[in-house]
Amino acid sequence: MENGTVRFGRLNACTFDEALSLWNRGFTGYYSDMTRNMEQLINSFAASSIKPELSVAAFVDDDPAGFVFIATKIVDGRKWAWNGGTGVAPEYRGKGIAKALMREAQRIFAEEDVDCAILEVVCKNEHAISAYESGGFHKTDRIAGLAHKGMLDEQCFRVPDSAWGLQADYGKASAAAALDFYREVAAWECMWHNIKNGEALIVRDQFGEAAAYALFSRTFDKQGNMESATLFQCEAAPGREDRDALFAFALRDIYGPFDRECSRSTANLSTANPEVIDMLKAAGFETRYEQYLMVMDRSQ
Repeated sequence: MENGTVRFGRLNACTFDEALSLWNRGFTGYYSDMTRNMEQLINSFAASSIKPELSVAAFVDDDPAGFVFIATKIVDGRKWAWNGGTGVAPEYRGKGIAKALMREAQRIFAEEDVDCAILEVVCKNEHAISAYESGGFHKTDRIAGLAHKGMLDEQCFRVPDSAWGLQADYGKASAAAALDFYREVAAWECMWHNIKNGEALIVRDQFGEAAAYALFSRTFDKQGNMESATLFQCEAAPGREDRDALFAFALRDIYGPFDRECSRSTANLSTANPEVIDMLKAAGFETRYEQYLMVMDRSQ
């Protein structure tokens, strides 16, 4: 490139201060405030399985100019990778560094025998989407964050009287992964093995068959009162004609009791089930963000 030579290194060769500077400069002017302090950065590595020895740092001469944070995890014999953030410092944007970073990440995925790599990107971030597509990713889903604060109306998520015999079966998040209709390809934080304190709600029909499921997490105060509930996945078995009732039953269970003043939200929830999104909006949830889920499937 003009006025400097680009070279790539690994993040583990950077100092902590350089890594923090890369993150904060790379997300300068982003759609939301992504600024982190040192403690937040280090905690995010552990929480999201970011591997500094695989993550890429770009330098123009000796100046840190951009990065790709890469996480990997093996689940049930399949190796997953996640692009946990790509950024380029403002003074180096528009010079092809983002696409070069994607090519370097693609090389690392091949070197590490990754089966499937995923990332999430803001829908209106066309420049980033173009860079990701040049690196072998393609859009597979639209995902959304919705939120509601305060109490909910008791009429929310009404289950019709005709939907008799539904049962709520609570368990660990891994219980959902055992279902044959589990959504395996999802946002990184929405995969069962990445949800901190994750729970599964399996909705069973009158015959005891698993008809739907939800993955979620909740927090509680010292008295055991719910302070927050976050929904990550909500799916119904294929061919079910009672999808509305199943989704309403799940949402009512997860977000109740409705007279509790607390925070209720979704995190990168798939919009492939419009019934769920419509029910949430009807209950007063507001859309906070929309992203694309992008995938590079190297196992095919």
